[in-house]
Amino acid sequence: MKKNIIKMSKLILMILILFAGSSQAFAKTYQKITGIVKNGDQSPASNVVVFEAKSGAIVTTNSNGIFNIENLKGDRLTIKKGNDILKQIDVDSSYVEIVLDRLFEDKKVTVAFDNQKRSEMTGAVDVINYDDFDNMSVTNTHHVTQGQFAGLTTRLDGGEPGSNGMTFLVRGRGSFNSNKPLMLIDGFEGNFAHLSSDEIESITVLKDAVSTAMYGMRGANGVILVTTKKGFEGKTKFTVSGETGIMKPSELPNFVNANQYASLVNQTMMNEGLLPRYTNEQLQAYQAGNDPYNNPDIDWMDEMLRSSAMYYNASAQARGGSDRLKFFVMGSYMYADGLLDHTEENSGYSTQTKFGRLNFRSNVEVKVNENTDFAVGFGGRLEDRDDPQVGVGDFMDNLYATPANRYVMYNEDGSFGGTDKYRNNPMAQMVGKGYKEAHNRTFNVDLRLNHKMDYLLSGLSAGVDVSFRNYFSVTEKYKASYAVFDKVGTTINEEGDEVPVYHQYGTESPREYDKREKSQDHSNMYRAYLEYNKSVNESDFYAKIIYQGDKYVRGNDAEPYLYNGVSARFKYGYKKKYFAELTASYNGSNAYNPDDQYGFFPALGVSWILSNEDFIKENSAINFMKLRASFGKTGSDLLDGYRRFMYLSNYNAGDDKYRFGTNKLTTYDGLSEQDIANPDAKWEDSYMGNIGVDVRFLTNWNLTVDAFYERRIDILQSLDNVTSDMIGITLPRINFGEVENKGVEFTLAYKNQVTDKLFVGFRGNLGYTRNEIKEYYQGDNVITPRIGNSVGQTYGYITDGFYADANDIANSPINTFDNVQAGDVKYRDISGPNGTPDGQIDKYDETAIGYQDVPEIHFGFQLDLAYGNLYLNAMFDGVANRDIMMNDNDIYRPLRGGYDNISDFAANNYWTPERGNSALLPRLTVKDNYNNYKQSTLYQVNGNYIRLRSAELGYKIPRKLLNNLKIADAKLFVRGYNIFSIDNAKGVDPEIQKGYPLLKSYNMGVKVQF
Repeated sequence: MKKNIIKMSKLILMILILFAGSSQAFAKTYQKITGIVKNGDQSPASNVVVFEAKSGAIVTTNSNGIFNIENLKGDRLTIKKGNDILKQIDVDSSYVEIVLDRLFEDKKVTVAFDNQKRSEMTGAVDVINYDDFDNMSVTNTHHVTQGQFAGLTTRLDGGEPGSNGMTFLVRGRGSFNSNKPLMLIDGFEGNFAHLSSDEIESITVLKDAVSTAMYGMRGANGVILVTTKKGFEGKTKFTVSGETGIMKPSELPNFVNANQYASLVNQTMMNEGLLPRYTNEQLQAYQAGNDPYNNPDIDWMDEMLRSSAMYYNASAQARGGSDRLKFFVMGSYMYADGLLDHTEENSGYSTQTKFGRLNFRSNVEVKVNENTDFAVGFGGRLEDRDDPQVGVGDFMDNLYATPANRYVMYNEDGSFGGTDKYRNNPMAQMVGKGYKEAHNRTFNVDLRLNHKMDYLLSGLSAGVDVSFRNYFSVTEKYKASYAVFDKVGTTINEEGDEVPVYHQYGTESPREYDKREKSQDHSNMYRAYLEYNKSVNESDFYAKIIYQGDKYVRGNDAEPYLYNGVSARFKYGYKKKYFAELTASYNGSNAYNPDDQYGFFPALGVSWILSNEDFIKENSAINFMKLRASFGKTGSDLLDGYRRFMYLSNYNAGDDKYRFGTNKLTTYDGLSEQDIANPDAKWEDSYMGNIGVDVRFLTNWNLTVDAFYERRIDILQSLDNVTSDMIGITLPRINFGEVENKGVEFTLAYKNQVTDKLFVGFRGNLGYTRNEIKEYYQGDNVITPRIGNSVGQTYGYITDGFYADANDIANSPINTFDNVQAGDVKYRDISGPNGTPDGQIDKYDETAIGYQDVPEIHFGFQLDLAYGNLYLNAMFDGVANRDIMMNDNDIYRPLRGGYDNISDFAANNYWTPERGNSALLPRLTVKDNYNNYKQSTLYQVNGNYIRLRSAELGYKIPRKLLNNLKIADAKLFVRGYNIFSIDNAKGVDPEIQKGYPLLKSYNMGVKVQF
């Protein structure tokens, strides 16, 4: 990894030297021009390209819309956004103010198989551009979406770099099966976690039916479109950047020391009528801390985890072109070290968790002739990660569970401490079990050909898009084993010295090669289309018909996933005021019965730009206003882990043994049906309606509001909970369930160049969703009905504090879970077999409690401030209407199994007679307890939070200094990520409650443009 960093640093330095020198001739003949670009409403137009075609000079406006360029007086400047020309002007002075003819809403946005002007869109679409996440230092590109979209809920899957992916929900949960949205990169399916954020131009979220119907049975859960950067017409712009910093745990739990632990255990055992586990001499030794080998006191979290880990990131890119050829080329390298300690104690190898990735991309567009355009894109990622053989998750669980006095880290002779019962010494696990290396390789090639056929029909064109993608993963495992040694006494050696005597448990073996695990995904995807675009008088016509055929081979599956079908979009606009859009698809999958593999998914959207009407046009307060409405049908074919080809019976071979003939000892393998076929199994259908309004008012404000309603039907569900095991076979899943999902979304943005030096910007969003199960197939034996509750609803018991004493127990409903005593959790008697309270606590008292783990409300807001060359931006995000269930978390569940650890939180909040119902946890116990740790309102912790997700403070070096260095733009910055949160989750982080912790980072860096 270090060699790669050095190579990347040398590359960046060479680029700096090379292109600084090559700019000399340009500077000698052109004079400096300063200008500002504004939108039609006078707000600053940031990140638009300004270039002069003759010389090739090119710059990008900053967040205030300001640019500086060297240009001959009188030459023409062109202002572009992407490949979209916004305006061209002739410059005859050293200062120019450029006001665009079109509003901000008119810039093109990536949508399904297309790009559309924002002002003419009828669907519910959210988009962010590179500028919105350029200030974030992330180890997984998924993270740049947090808090950025009003319709996208994100949830972290882990904290370890390389394994810290995210779960996405577009408009919440519409199904009690998988709600995973479809992800596309440049129009083809892919996971953008494999990309570097530096190669992304924009991320678009399609949310309603008219924007997703072209994806048919794959569009119901929403679609996330990622567009990579492309070239542009103008002088090549080179950008290099580098940053380094540290990553630290956002929050780690604390546990009691050895003396506290032993004292609490003794007290607990005596309360339960048992003899103390630890002697007074041991307690005194723990208190004194002067006998570490016989009476250890080890803070395992502090000992085995470092306080911080290093992070590096560097990238270099070139972007530019001419009217004939445009290109974008990028390479980047990122490395994140791990938090584990004592990982270098083996000679020749490390057991540290490490993650490094190298990304590269090349997008080239060629104008073959006046009618034909060709584009080719190459992209890839080389990813290496190391982990200890024990597995980071298991290792962290062991750290949480191990008390300070369980065993010594090392015995006096240097061997690992342990006992017959306790052999998982964390130090031994880290050093003595070996390691594993994972190497992941992702590569894609995209080819695109477009041909204009105006010679046949004006406005007609045709094209073909082809993509080949491959993902290969191999993990090399190296195993070792260790022995632990328990001190059982002492003896006198030949020299007459007293030496310890140990008993060995387990065997020790050196590192050796274990095995290789490999997997490969690859896909071939094809698109062929006809497109028609024509304006006649005041009418605009647009049509696109696409045939698509996709083949995916995933993992080691023998049968590929096949999708094919036809999609279409028809649009009509009149007077730039009224728009109608019809989208539809007819597509199918080989997962279903060949007699019924295809479905039809239509959607209709309309919009009306009120601000173009005479009765609003003269209203100075409203600069732009558009009303939108859509309705349509989409589908979801996600099986949620259930087997494909449900229309076929499934058989197991060899599981059942049979005897034939007279020899009763001889058995023969047989076949058994695993589950019954369902030839009528199909996808889920989703019917969604959406209404929305987009408004720009008072020049600097933008507001978008959407309200939606969805009805998901034919949801696949299991019949296992309504049939008896006596049937002897697994019944098939059937299309039966229904879910209603609805919500509202708000996005508000403000931009204002207050003075020539001061800029203020704000962008906030909020989304609210709530769902309800309308149909759910369940038998009479299901105690708590799912109908009427939400998908993912938590079910448990309502607590009434704790039993105070024997009298309280005698006067409370009979508890059937365990023989309860004072300090045990008391539950409310709410129901019985007949649906009414029956005087006892049992399974019939389970009910829906609190909110689910997936929040109903998510929000984010970003602040941008700039004064002169100094700038600050900060982004907050958070959730509400969310609960976390903690009954199985070691922080809230002390002495699991009678011997595990006790957290500080548990030690300070367990029930005692003095604390009574002010306690947050039940009494301590070393016995198995079937009452105290059931899912209940006691362990339902408020999961709401507001987090300062990212912040960057930077300084843009004055251009008069850069001109001497022949540099177009440069900035120095310090930034943080996952900086702090405001929450109510006591003892844990509200996003990641256990395992490898959520990491916060602090970095400094530089970014230079030539």
